[in-house]
Amino acid sequence: MSQHKLNSAGRLANLFVTSKLTILFMLACILLGLLAVTLTPREENPQIVVPGAQVWVTLPGASAEEVEELVIRPLEGIVKQIAGVDHTYATAMNSMGVLMVQFKVGEDKEKSLVKLYDRVLGQRERLPAGAGEPLIRSVDVDDVPIVTVTLASEIYDDYALMYKNNKV
Repeated sequence: MSQHKLNSAGRLANLFVTSKLTILFMLACILLGLLAVTLTPREENPQIVVPGAQVWVTLPGASAEEVEELVIRPLEGIVKQIAGVDHTYATAMNSMGVLMVQFKVGEDKEKSLVKLYDRVLGQRERLPAGAGEPLIRSVDVDDVPIVTVTLASEIYDDYALMYKNNKV
């Protein structure tokens, strides 16, 4: 049987397979990993403050494109004037727009929300006449889902699954 010429990955794998130091290397990695796990400080509830909020505005009867043009863009202009705003993300749906506002890490949560309320409600006239009152909801790190479960069925449609599960 002829010997094939090995590339660099093959030579490295061959070195680890045939070397007597491989077991020592593996033991050293395990010991260093255990040492890192035991010495790394852990907090059950780290004190990371990232203030955020959602601004919900309804515009009954409007398409998603109209909501984006008449509600989302003016809202983004209003919110970007606030000192301490890091990012804004928006979603336009039929008859409703949602603007997510993320403040810079370390900003005071209460002061940030007060600034957001003052600015959005103070410049309410920039929104269209038929728009509903802006609803501002605080969002915390704990509000972000860790696990999302999707229900699917060949028998029931999406709405039947939703209503059956809400009744239980």
